[in-house]
Amino acid sequence: MIKEGLYQCTPNFSEGRDIKVLDAIRLAIEQCDEVNLLDWSADADHNRSVFTFTGTAYGVKTAALASAAAAIAHIDLRTHSGLHPRTGALDVLPVTPVGSSTREDAVGLIHAIGMELWKQYGLTVYMYGWSARPEGPSELPDWRRLLRAGDPPPPDYGALPCAARSGVVLAAARARLVACNMDLATSDLSIATEIARLIRHSRERVPCLNGVRSLALYLPKRGCTQVSMNLTSPMDGSLPALFNWVNNEAVLRGSSVQETEVIGVLPRILLRGELPESFLWKRCRSAQIVDY
Repeated sequence: MIKEGLYQCTPNFSEGRDIKVLDAIRLAIEQCDEVNLLDWSADADHNRSVFTFTGTAYGVKTAALASAAAAIAHIDLRTHSGLHPRTGALDVLPVTPVGSSTREDAVGLIHAIGMELWKQYGLTVYMYGWSARPEGPSELPDWRRLLRAGDPPPPDYGALPCAARSGVVLAAARARLVACNMDLATSDLSIATEIARLIRHSRERVPCLNGVRSLALYLPKRGCTQVSMNLTSPMDGSLPALFNWVNNEAVLRGSSVQETEVIGVLPRILLRGELPESFLWKRCRSAQIVDY
């Protein structure tokens, strides 16, 4: 029995260029009852889009399935190219409890969604995060490595081999996560690579790096490099402090941060009283800053 409450769902799709496909996914979500689409964004270099919505268990389940249907109708992994790691057309499907909803509620909800992804659309689904099986990995990067290795375990829902067109869905009930990118004023990938590596080696001792995962990328359409980060313990962090740390490291290497980008929503507490422009979040939309 899934408890009714409020949940946040942040599906990631392997499409960031075709506006017709993005509109189809958006409309699939917006037409569902009991959900509120807070934000969506797409990146052509990553060739990826992220949609963030909140709703009741019924609404989130309905919208997740509707957006999955739109994705698999339009996205073909066999012809897909992009910088971001990916395993599926609907690539990542995380659900986070909000308010009075609990971890256990979110686990029940994502398993109900995973079962329907298989029953209705024949998708192969692996669970990570809180919903991962005890004997398997629980972290998303570990699942990506395992699937790339070519000998994956039986899926939580669905069958192997997966459909080549739609791939594998990585679904989770998980704690809150914030995705943040910082573009550097350089095309030298080695600078971003050094900073991303230093984040991974320093996060145990530098408070603003706690729980930060990092990846360095070159963005050809923007002509710059990027330090792409996931903040896995965001409520303990400070985005201005993280910006200052990354910018200082970039300056030491002859560059600087030229723009900060938040994908999805940001809990207001992470601003630590600062304005978005203080850390170069130039394209901030008011709906992206939430109070839950």
